[in-house]
Amino acid sequence: MQIEKFVDQFELLAEAHGITTAALLQRLERQDDDRPRWIAVENGRGIGVASASMTPDRKVRLWLDCRDSIAYQPLVRAASAAFRTDVYTSVSGSDLLLRRAFTAEGFRLDYTEDVFAARFTTAAVALRKARLPDGFSLITADQADGRSWFTLDNTLRQDIRGNEGWRGDLKWFAEHTHGASNFDPAAHIIAVDDTNGEYAGLVRFWNRPGASPRLGMLAVLRQYRGCGLGSALLARGVEVASTWDHERFTGETAREATEMRALWIAMGGTETDSRQTLVLRRGD
Repeated sequence: MQIEKFVDQFELLAEAHGITTAALLQRLERQDDDRPRWIAVENGRGIGVASASMTPDRKVRLWLDCRDSIAYQPLVRAASAAFRTDVYTSVSGSDLLLRRAFTAEGFRLDYTEDVFAARFTTAAVALRKARLPDGFSLITADQADGRSWFTLDNTLRQDIRGNEGWRGDLKWFAEHTHGASNFDPAAHIIAVDDTNGEYAGLVRFWNRPGASPRLGMLAVLRQYRGCGLGSALLARGVEVASTWDHERFTGETAREATEMRALWIAMGGTETDSRQTLVLRRGD
């Protein structure tokens, strides 16, 4: 097996992803995607890809997409060697082969998120008493001021496990909201303090093609917590996402996030998997 740094081997890259070359080129152009990539090549065929990106928390994150597990460890080794800083990745708790490939190259567990699934009907019953507190209103993403929404998102992420040090930029934010293929502005809902116009919290659901809707974030600024604002946001988000013709929705929450875990359980949620964030510490 050979590991090739991607330059212009579009046919190999497409084969490794399991898509046509035309579809790959459209994806790269649409996403303005120039992240570094490495291709695993076996007998002249692309069988796996590793890609890396710098997220707004200034962390290098590594992603694998492989058609054969024999490509895992060689790709991890080649891609992680390209960086002198810490390198992060996320793997399903049920994917033991992928986790072994990363740990064999020195990656260690940073934290674990549990994946929950809940029925819309059960969640709606659990949230039926949620009421928007007096003095607040709810708006959707297409009604929001872009910079204020962006500032709220940046601030809220500071309290979310794994997002420490987050410093987003407007271009990245636009690409991952309005520019995302699974973005529905009606399901990105923002709470506004009517007394001063401050954006106080948000909930976002992603409408994923071929998969259950995903609760991507539910968060409220510290000074507004404890008044029921989070429950009101979630109730509205569940109401909107329930119109997407799915029985269930999913989401992840860190194991130490006890309040969010309790909310999932109250909605009848069950654990279906886990997501483990691994890190290769260069100081280790």
